[in-house]
This record gives sequence, structure tokens and C-alpha cells, in this order.
Amino acid sequence: MKSVIRERLLYLFHIFIIMAAVVSCAPPEKKVFTSYTVPGVAGVNVEDIQNIVIEKPKLTMTNKDAAQVFGIYLSEKLNSSIYKEQYLAVADCLCGDKKGEGRLKERLKGNNWHGYSELHAGRVARAKMLVSADIIFKEEKGADNITTEVHTTPYVVLGKKDKDGNTQSEPKKDKKGNIEQVVDKHQTKVDFVKYDLSGTVHFKMTSPKGEQLYNKSYPVKLVRKVGGNSATISGYPTYLELAAELLQPAVEKVVKDISPHKETRELKINENGDKSAVVLMKATAFLDAKEVLEQAIKKNETTAQEKTKQIEEAFEKDKKRIEETVKAEKEREEAVKRITAEKTAKIKEAGRILSPDYENFGILREILGMYGAAIENYQLAYKSDETNKSAAAAEKRVAELIENVKKMKDKDAELQEKGMQRPGYEHKENENHL
Repeated sequence: MKSVIRERLLYLFHIFIIMAAVVSCAPPEKKVFTSYTVPGVAGVNVEDIQNIVIEKPKLTMTNKDAAQVFGIYLSEKLNSSIYKEQYLAVADCLCGDKKGEGRLKERLKGNNWHGYSELHAGRVARAKMLVSADIIFKEEKGADNITTEVHTTPYVVLGKKDKDGNTQSEPKKDKKGNIEQVVDKHQTKVDFVKYDLSGTVHFKMTSPKGEQLYNKSYPVKLVRKVGGNSATISGYPTYLELAAELLQPAVEKVVKDISPHKETRELKINENGDKSAVVLMKATAFLDAKEVLEQAIKKNETTAQEKTKQIEEAFEKDKKRIEETVKAEKEREEAVKRITAEKTAKIKEAGRILSPDYENFGILREILGMYGAAIENYQLAYKSDETNKSAAAAEKRVAELIENVKKMKDKDAELQEKGMQRPGYEHKENENHL
């Protein structure tokens, strides 16, 4: 018995030390996040676009020097972004070259393609991504008049010396006794460059059979001023930097549309839950928070059960009193109906104490990848308090996640049966806990 008490005290001391560190060191607004692998928004069949070929982008730009840089960025960013998700393979310039073996040998001979070997295979039809863009590139150069002010305070000599023999002086004052200030204004011309880029980027994807799978256009806009009266004091941007700032958002949208990808979402902790658990969760001490939450839920469940029992006992007494004292049947039935409704409302109110901790336990399990268990906790949270809309929304979100993961898993099985497999992607973080 003593050893159990000693272990319990050590555990509580451990929790206290963690909480003390959190309170003294951790930022108060620290947030918690979790990552999911979700399917593409557009619902494109993954099998149709395996080993997708991204054709050289066709750009129409008013700045011919920038056009080549923007085209290279668009192609490379789209390739790398899709490949980064590790779900779809992207064919490079050596893979599936239409010009045949001669072109392949020429490339391998003329360039240092380290790590490549010649391996001939039958021609394979591939999905294609066609990219085009119409961009107006305006570059304005000029100079802004920048006004600077220098404030000086004139001093007057008092004509007397201090005890050390130093001549004394004081700030000059006007007739009202205010210290005078002399303001010198200077105007300087500072050069600036203003970039104004706008247009539309088009993405069209076809299946190996030539069927249209995806067709979207995204407007792009960038206004950037460097120098002059702008707040930017860095050097002039390169064409590559402008291309990234203008085109990256459109590329990211396309990747989310067509490819399964990882998303990170913020999970908002219910501040009405056990305070110790809330602090630990914000400090990402999840295993310790799990222990605290389990104890808090157990305690609250006992409290809710005791209150429910008291409510039930009080109800039975009131019901018996009504049945004994109220003679008219209709009045008796109405009185029983009224106290029954009151009993139901009181029991619901007694159970609401459980909702915040149930929800936080669901958040904890979601972070740890235990999605099935997380849904159960979110359901308990909403059942305990039907006004807890965040728990209801969380249940729906995780249920959709599980459904999407199962669909991707089924699609993997189909691909493997057909001798196709995605390049290096593993979704253990999703499927292990379903």
C-alpha cells in the first residue's frame, strides 16, 4: 500500500513539475496541430494519372526575357510539388521521349546523367498536364521625393560658471517658456522599381486515352514596389523571385486538386476542460495530458452519475407525492409530465460537465492518430452537451478522413493487382489506427 501511495505521489510531483515549467516558459497562446493525408479535391482517379507527363509550359508574356524564367519555374515547381507528396510519379525528360532511342542516347552521351542506365521498354501511354499562361509584365522605374527632418535645440550661454569652472548653458525658450526647436527639412530623390504582373494560368490534364480529366484557370496578380517610399529596402527581385511569388499559389491549388496530399490543421483545445490537461496539451506533453484527462473524465463521470442518481431519487419522491395528493387524473398526469421534463433537463445539465474533457480527449487521440477512438470521444462530447458544435464538427471531419483513407487504401490494392504502385508513399500515420 505504501509503495502505491509513493508511486502516486511521484506521479503527481512529475505532473506538477511539467506544469510549472509550462506556466513559466511556454507561450500562453501556443496552438496544437495535426497532419492528415487527404485525397485530391477534384476527385481525379489516381490510376489515370500515374507517371504523369508535364509538358513544357507555353507562356505568352509582354516581357520576353522573363518568359523563359517563368516557364522553367512553372514546370519545375509543378513537378517538384507533385513529387513531394510522393503519391504520383512524374516523368522527366528522359522518360517516354517521343523521339525514341536515338534521342535518348544523344541525351545520355551529351550530358552527365548520373545514376541513369539504359533500359528499353515498350511505349506506355501516359497522362499529360498541359500548362499555359498569359501574363502582362509591367515594370515602372522612377524616383520618389523623400523628405527628411533634422530637429535641433539651440542653447544659450548663461554667462556664469559652475563650481568646476565650466560655462553654463540651457535650452533656448520662447516667450511662453517652451523649449525652442529648429527643424531643417531636406528633400532627396530615391529611385524605385514597381512591378505590376497580372494574367491567367491554365492547367489542362488528359488521361492516357486522351480524355479530359482536369481543366482549370487561375487568375494571378502581383504588385511589388522596391525602393522609393516603399517599406521594402532589399535589393531588386530577380525574375525567379517574381515568378515564385506570382505562380506558387496557383501551383499549390492544382496539386491539392489532383493529388493526395498532406494538410496540417489547427485543433482548438476546449478551454472549459480540466485546466491541468489544457496546459499540458498546449505544451504538447500529450502522454501526460492523457493521464490527467483519464482521471478527470473518471472523476466527472462519477460526479455526473451521483447527481443523476440524486435527481432520479428526487423525481420518484415528487412523483409519489403527486400521485398521493393530486386526485384529478388530468392534473396528476400534467404534474408528472412537468416533473419528468424537469428531471430530463437536470440530468442533461449534470452531464454537460463531461463534454469539454471528452472533446479534449478526442483532440488528443486525433493528434496521436487514433482516429476511430477520437470519433467516439467527439460523439460522447456532443451527446453530453448538444450545444458543443465544435465536437460535432470534429466528429464529421475525422469520419470523412477515415472514409477518404479507406478509399485511397482500396485504390492502392487495385493498383497493386494491376502491377502498378505509387512511388514510395506510405500512409501508416493514417491507416494504423483506423
